[in-house]
Amino acid sequence: MLRSAAKCTIFLIRPNTAKLVYVFRLLTAEMLFICSVIKSTWKYIFEEWFPGSGYVYDEGKVNFEFYDERCHSWVDTVMEIYVPVKERAGK
Repeated sequence: MLRSAAKCTIFLIRPNTAKLVYVFRLLTAEMLFICSVIKSTWKYIFEEWFPGSGYVYDEGKVNFEFYDERCHSWVDTVMEIYVPVKERAGK
């Protein structure tokens, strides 16, 4: 678990090290908060996570938000943000 707040919990998952894509999985207790949770998670990724991670955003690849059946309920909503990364120069 990366971060937990009153509105959501963020898990960091790296499914395939060869592809250098980090997945931020969001779990929020109520669908009512999902928009603010997504917005604050993007802010967290770029303002807090990247500076201390040893990675930079890979602008040559696409990021995306993934919504499936886990985000269809009003309780225990889950969605994922896929962020392409590359190792920071000089690391």
